[in-house]
Amino acid sequence: MNTKSFTIYYRRGITGLLFLFVSLFLFSSCEKKEISPDESSSETPTQSFLIKVESVGEVSSHTTTAKSQSRPIYSFSPEQTIDRVDVIIIKRALTAEIVYKGTFINWSDTENKVSVPYVNGEKRGRLREVVLEGNSLLEEGVEYIAYGVGFHSGTYGDYEPFKGLSLGDKFPNSEMVTVPDGDGVAEIFAGAQSFYVENGEIIANPEDEEISEIPAIRLRRQVAGLMGYYTCIPAVIGEKAVKSIRLVTPKVNRSIIFGGFRSLYDPNDFSKLKVINGFNPRTDYDTRFYGSETNDAFVVANDIELGKWFPGGEDGMPLDANGDGFLDGEDTNWKVNEELEEAGIIRVLQGSVFNSCYWVPISITQEEADAGIPTFQLQLVGKNDEILTYWNIEVRQAEEFSETRTLVLPGESGIPEVITEENPATPITFNIARNNLYSMGAKNHEQSYGEDEPIDLSTSKDLVIDVNPEWKELETIYFD
Repeated sequence: MNTKSFTIYYRRGITGLLFLFVSLFLFSSCEKKEISPDESSSETPTQSFLIKVESVGEVSSHTTTAKSQSRPIYSFSPEQTIDRVDVIIIKRALTAEIVYKGTFINWSDTENKVSVPYVNGEKRGRLREVVLEGNSLLEEGVEYIAYGVGFHSGTYGDYEPFKGLSLGDKFPNSEMVTVPDGDGVAEIFAGAQSFYVENGEIIANPEDEEISEIPAIRLRRQVAGLMGYYTCIPAVIGEKAVKSIRLVTPKVNRSIIFGGFRSLYDPNDFSKLKVINGFNPRTDYDTRFYGSETNDAFVVANDIELGKWFPGGEDGMPLDANGDGFLDGEDTNWKVNEELEEAGIIRVLQGSVFNSCYWVPISITQEEADAGIPTFQLQLVGKNDEILTYWNIEVRQAEEFSETRTLVLPGESGIPEVITEENPATPITFNIARNNLYSMGAKNHEQSYGEDEPIDLSTSKDLVIDVNPEWKELETIYFD
């Protein structure tokens, strides 16, 4: 297999000015009551902690709908659209007894104020304060674990966290989800945090600066993100017209386990940034790599059908309106794919095309690395599904070739098994880790395109994917 690649040089930076907003009025279901001097001494004791769902972007108002459940990624700063968060607190002892269980509906609906935006340095997301009182109060001398999941209702086969469990029940395992046949991967968050009580107050990890003063459980994405943004696409290869752009991969996992959180180990152990928590691989290949005679790969998301961006050709084929041999901004027939335009949430550079999806993390093997099997191959495909040209995609960031990697797999009785092992990654054969964004081209904002940098496929010889750990925004991406 001949190797072609596409080079991107970048520097990562924290975005300039972040809006400063933390709400102090966090969702009390009770009306405020004036307390007389005689009543103040008998005030009901309470304990509190925060639920924080980390994302990168926010909008002023959003109501989650069924249509947005599996919404694609439209920029480096995707808004958070999950509509439900479930949290339990269990005793960390062998009993693993549930002492608290809470469900929060319409999480991202800014009209209902179930949660509010927050900013902490480069981290952004939504949070809610939870207040415990009465029989819900945690005891001193006991270690607890708070464990939560945030997701879109109706996804992953109508998944419901902690289903059938009540206070006092035992929960010694971890939550898992599986992508049903025919469904796409939806955004989903999870996390855990140890708690204990001191002088009547909940305390989290004092070594974790973010939660040392205000205890919190943080939920982070459990899936990866993939994004492709292209322009100047050859209209013809040889004498054959190009119909679509296709991204393929040799491996697809169907299931995800929510475990191996660094918050339960060393919060400053950032090797846990590269966690692979996918398992249960598919075997029903639906496409092939260039040069293969039989199917040995999977299509990532869907093909970018160029006729939907450059309409006017026969039989759904794209039309090179100015006849210069490239599909780009010089073609006056260019338009945003109607399927994305109808959603009203994406703006792209004139003459460019775009596609994205969430992805279950995958780990590569030493055998795959030795054989040079690419994790991703980008193809230009003709009218009869023939591969006209291709690029094997490379990654050149040093952290992707660290000596070790972290795998999280189901262990006995569902308890996650966290494995640290040698990392066999190479420039074209690399892992896909949770909460990392893998992008080809820079799409910085959903509603604007002034800073966008789609990849020019007319001049590209080497193709390198950029890896954005924990969805931190990129300040600039350079193309060579």
